Amino acid sequence: SEEFVKTLTLDEFLAFKKGELSLPKKSALLTFDDGWIDNYLIAFPILKKYGVKAAIFVVTDWVERASEDKRDSNDIYIPNHSEGKRLVCEEPASAVVNWDDLREMSSCFSVASHSSAHDNEELGMDEWRDDLALSKTLIKNCLDIETKHLCWPRGKYTNELMDLAQNLGFEALYTTKRGVNLADGDASEIKRISVKDKDAKWLARVLWLYSSPALGGLYARFKK
Repeated sequence: SEEFVKTLTLDEFLAFKKGELSLPKKSALLTFDDGWIDNYLIAFPILKKYGVKAAIFVVTDWVERASEDKRDSNDIYIPNHSEGKRLVCEEPASAVVNWDDLREMSSCFSVASHSSAHDNEELGMDEWRDDLALSKTLIKNCLDIETKHLCWPRGKYTNELMDLAQNLGFEALYTTKRGVNLADGDASEIKRISVKDKDAKWLARVLWLYSSPALGGLYARFKK
């Protein structure tokens, strides 16, 4: 039915950006950043129930530590964001997904990189290279996924970092910038809409605006 939105995998979205895949007008890429435990406990069952595809950008060092930690399946609760940021250091299994979770979630989620350390604003270029390369390698070794997709931690990056990431094999670079994504062959600064605590009416209105390149472009500039 034309009323339904086609949800995309990351590779489908990249093929669209390259002009290699035609999509229905009502198409969307849903993205989740960081790999918080509620992505597994809350989002995944809902997406699975309705057959919805999405993407999750994981901080691979967090996932590694969560996989080494022991999660008490009889005492699981959903921490808020502030609690999660504390727990990821103290009790990572209580805060973020592990590799087993991600394998299970692969029926709905494309998994990609959100760097290895996340807290990497002060890194030099050599350290950034090691960080991104490690993240890519861990996803390959643990999930057998050769990811081409990288979401910048906190949305912060430079032209030099973009070149570095592309040289490491990341073809699609995801930002926190608002705007419209066109099939223009350029996947170096993919734009996204931050939903957070907004309601369904707000989301429907914004999706309608961004479905038009002209209106979406104007709205994005107005909201800056």
